Amino acid sequence: MKKRVFIRLGLLVFVLLLIYYGFRRIKAPVKKTTELKKQITWETDIEKAKIIKDRILFWDGDYLVSLDTDGVVKDKVDHMKENLVPFFTEQYCFLYDSQMNKLYQYDGKATLKNTMDIEGELYNVLEQEGNIILHCKREEGEILYALTGKGELDGFFKTEDFILSFDVKNPFDDYVVSELSTSAAGYKSRVYVKKGDLKKYDYPSEVIMAVSKDKDIYVLTEKTLYRLTGTETIKKEVPLTTAILVHKDKIYLLHSGILSTYNKDLKEEDKKVLAANLDQLMWINGSLYGKGKGDLGGQLLTESEFYAKLGPQMEEMDISGDFVISKREHELFIFKLVNEKEETNEGGQENQ
Repeated sequence: MKKRVFIRLGLLVFVLLLIYYGFRRIKAPVKKTTELKKQITWETDIEKAKIIKDRILFWDGDYLVSLDTDGVVKDKVDHMKENLVPFFTEQYCFLYDSQMNKLYQYDGKATLKNTMDIEGELYNVLEQEGNIILHCKREEGEILYALTGKGELDGFFKTEDFILSFDVKNPFDDYVVSELSTSAAGYKSRVYVKKGDLKKYDYPSEVIMAVSKDKDIYVLTEKTLYRLTGTETIKKEVPLTTAILVHKDKIYLLHSGILSTYNKDLKEEDKKVLAANLDQLMWINGSLYGKGKGDLGGQLLTESEFYAKLGPQMEEMDISGDFVISKREHELFIFKLVNEKEETNEGGQENQ
């Protein structure tokens, strides 16, 4: 009788171990690495580059060029001698003519989608939650515009002070904006929270580095992290931070090569030293990634954490899906994220 009990217990333990390790194997991401697919040498310096859907778009000061992910030129738009300034979002490239106060909107295939007039000076264009937000400076202050589905600009936030950062879920009903004001008495930051009624929060003698809107509002200054719940304010002193990312009730801070993870009560749950010089964080392919000039870190919260050096003196990097691009002067590098065991040596070079 005892022998049968031990056999049954042994079988049960064996089955549980199979389930446990099988589950871990399914859930654990495969370790990745980068594989160079193409190196392109262009005739002039590449100012900015971006992956947009299944295309790679770059601006060289005269031409907007669209490549496929194999590095083949598919489309090319001539804006020679117009002195345009490029702004890239997740879906579009915007080319700004400051002399004519015009803005041209192109998709990833370098197809012109819209042309619009700009009042004042265009400072930045960002895409948040599918909303295209334009930050403009005017003599009377600064303004945020939303680009509507009809291709028109609709202002939703104005201030006489300096806009620092914003997180927009809905331009007219759900957003948070921070600004900086100065006077003879000193300086202060202010946060505006719009969700129904407009609320204001002041931070004397602090400069806001970033704001993020999740279920609650998170405000990062040069020395403190705040969580605004609507009924209370929770704060935590933090080191000078280079990047913040809020994802599913977790707050990730990057500071001096260290990645810290905080819960929604702003208690530090984890701290790890990174093996690369990263200065931005993003959530890609269901995992936390970071990038810096020439350095890439991926799957940073898992056992499959990996790092890649894409080359010295890289000026810019972008990641989308399984593709990574970086640029250096007149060179563009196209990489693909592959499973480490599948790494091959198929990289090539093309002169344009």
